[in-house]
Amino acid sequence: MRRKKILWVLNGLLNNGISMFVVNYLSHMNLDRYEYHLGISGRYIDDNLLRKLDDLNITIHIFPCRKKETVAYFLQLRDYIRENGIELVHFHGNSATLAIDLFAAKLAGCKHRVAHCHNSKCDHKIANQLLKPFFNSLYTVGIACSDIAAVNMFGKNGAQIIKNGIDTQKFRFNSEYRANARKELHITNDKIVLGHVGGFNEQKNQKFLIDMFKKLYSINSNYILVLVGDGEKRQELMQYSRDIGIKNETVFFLGNRSDVNMLMNAFDCFLLPSIFEGLGIVAIEAQSTGLSCILSDRVPSITNVTNSVVYLPLDSDRWVQEILKSKYSIHESQSLVVRENGWDIRKCVKDLEDIYSREIGEI
Repeated sequence: MRRKKILWVLNGLLNNGISMFVVNYLSHMNLDRYEYHLGISGRYIDDNLLRKLDDLNITIHIFPCRKKETVAYFLQLRDYIRENGIELVHFHGNSATLAIDLFAAKLAGCKHRVAHCHNSKCDHKIANQLLKPFFNSLYTVGIACSDIAAVNMFGKNGAQIIKNGIDTQKFRFNSEYRANARKELHITNDKIVLGHVGGFNEQKNQKFLIDMFKKLYSINSNYILVLVGDGEKRQELMQYSRDIGIKNETVFFLGNRSDVNMLMNAFDCFLLPSIFEGLGIVAIEAQSTGLSCILSDRVPSITNVTNSVVYLPLDSDRWVQEILKSKYSIHESQSLVVRENGWDIRKCVKDLEDIYSREIGEI
């Protein structure tokens, strides 16, 4: 019998939170239950992520850039939904500008329109406010990654919370991974490694880490900072690090990596100094790996899954003090704690599939 069709739509496919959510979830969905289509707006596409999706044998369609070619995007999206008989559309974003997408779906005759918020702030504040009433009239299901993200997009209407689940079988402590990762980076066992994973942008605030680390290193030279990720500010911050006199062998800029779960095993503590966050799923991956975490107090407290998290204001002296007084040890069983608290992706995928089932039923 014919499977009912679901279309997911996102803006670009890069190494960011929304794209990783889409790839991770589609990789774990029961693809025999529904026929999934993925719409990507624009040409900003990571080839490695696209290959992972191609391996799933789902239908992928590239739409015009939503921001630069709005009219063409709108019309092609409407026509795609109509011509392919899409019964539910799931839009991923951070603001009420999703009204554009939702209206296209409504015009196409799609009765089930999901808006999914992945962050606590958005880049288009004026457009967000202007479009909010229109947006509220168009979505039929609201989903958010956390309560703070739900307030950002849906206000008093609220939303269903779908956790950004992680693969707890993948993110777990492994002594062999730890040894191999440290060997690759030429880091001896006596060094204390402070790790960070995130796109290099204003939100993730890596400059704070570099400034803080310079203070820390002047007090105790046994620390190393490892920064994983790429983005618009990476080259600028690499130069900044050199300009303020930080040695290359004490701060590592590793770029994007496909083996983050293995690299995390080389860390002794995970740092996330974000200026804002809808969730901060990487902190939960770090905890599942057995790490203690120091996070900005702008990161939602829901991320403290294992009681091994400290939240601090963005005051570098406070971070230095906390790092110096901490006693670092790897908690090997934390992946089980994370799973028992409902963060395993298999459980989270089922929660999302249950929403689809309530909306459009089964085959």
